[in-house]
Amino acid sequence: MLGPLLWGPLSEIFGRRPIFIITFIAYIGFQVGCALSKNTASILVFRFLGGTFAAAPLTNSGALIADIWDGDHRGKAMCKSRYFLGLTFLYEFPPFPTCLARPQNAR
Repeated sequence: MLGPLLWGPLSEIFGRRPIFIITFIAYIGFQVGCALSKNTASILVFRFLGGTFAAAPLTNSGALIADIWDGDHRGKAMCKSRYFLGLTFLYEFPPFPTCLARPQNAR
């Protein structure tokens, strides 16, 4: 809730790359703090702060994609990258990406 309100406007002011780098380093630090915490209260605080800093990629990824591709090519580029990431990391393996198929009977 707090993270998207911070990282969206800050990435427009300072740029996306510094926000990604700073929040990633802070997120790693809070996750280490969570792993080394001794009581439940510190786990809750570190998890909250880690979640706040982990919201930066979720908030700014759409704007980053919009910066790379224009509106005409964005959908096809996202579909192709998702397909090849699925092939590379074996998270998803669609038999045929639907963005490459031609519509047979579009109305």
